[in-house]
Formats: sequence, structure tokens, C-alpha cells
Amino acid sequence: MRIYRLPFSLACLAIAAYPTMAAEPANLVGNWQCVSQGGVYHDGFFPAGQNTYELIIGEQRGSAFSGHYIWGWDLTGTEYEFSPDDEDLPDYAQISADRKKVTVKEEVLGVIGPRPDQFTMVDRVDTSRFDGAIVNEDTIEHTQVRAGKHALADVATCQRIGR
Repeated sequence: MRIYRLPFSLACLAIAAYPTMAAEPANLVGNWQCVSQGGVYHDGFFPAGQNTYELIIGEQRGSAFSGHYIWGWDLTGTEYEFSPDDEDLPDYAQISADRKKVTVKEEVLGVIGPRPDQFTMVDRVDTSRFDGAIVNEDTIEHTQVRAGKHALADVATCQRIGR
């Protein structure tokens, strides 16, 4: 009988040490107010300063989620204005009647992981990639990078403002 105790004990120890099923991924569904800082390349380096935008995660299934973010520029008080023919604006941008403000809504797809406090998102339209951390249930942080003619690099902190 003693011969079977050691293998049985080792098997029990191995089962107990094996990680249990992972907990449910964090729920990111909701509206997030984000504040970012970084720079863009637009005919040379342009420090973008501090910007705010809204990230809306509308659906989540397991660790996968989708939504959109809304960002814009306001040129009020400057001599500049937006043109519908501006090649730097996506064709789905909304330009105000006075041509001083532009609003853009872009769809995103994301996944939580590989660790439960990490996530990655991609922009459906351009080549933006977001790599982030879930700080707590109401705070996330991420970097955004985009290569190309109008390269971009920024870091943002987002606070949940609604579910």
C-alpha cells in the first residue's frame, strides 16, 4: 500500500498547484473619458499637447470587446479652418458649419490579455494600435501608435464616466 501513497500524493500536489480556471475578464463596457499627451508627425514633428476624447466600449464577449472612440480638433480663435477636401482628414469626419471644428468617430476592436490586467485594441480604419493596462475597474491607461505619413504616438489615462 505504501508504494501507491507517494504517486497519489504527488498527483494531488500537482493538481493543487496547477492554476485554476481564470477569473472572468474585467468588464470594460461603458463610456470612458480619456486624456492623452503625445505627438504627431505632420510636415515635421508636432507635439500634440494634452487632448481629450471619449472611448465607448459597447459590447464585450469574454475577453473580446468592440466599440468606438470620438476625437476632434477645435481651431476656434485661429486663422485656420478645415476643408472637406483636406487629405489629412478621413472622409467620414464631421466638419462644423463654420469649418473651425472637426469630429471623428472611429471603430475599435480589442482583447483583454495575455494577462488579465492588459489589453490591446486596433482601429478598424487606419493602422492605430493601442496597448493598455487595466488599473482598476474605473481606470485604464494605454499607448497609441500609428506609423506612416502622419505617424502618431501618445499615452492616455481613461476614467469610466458611465456604464
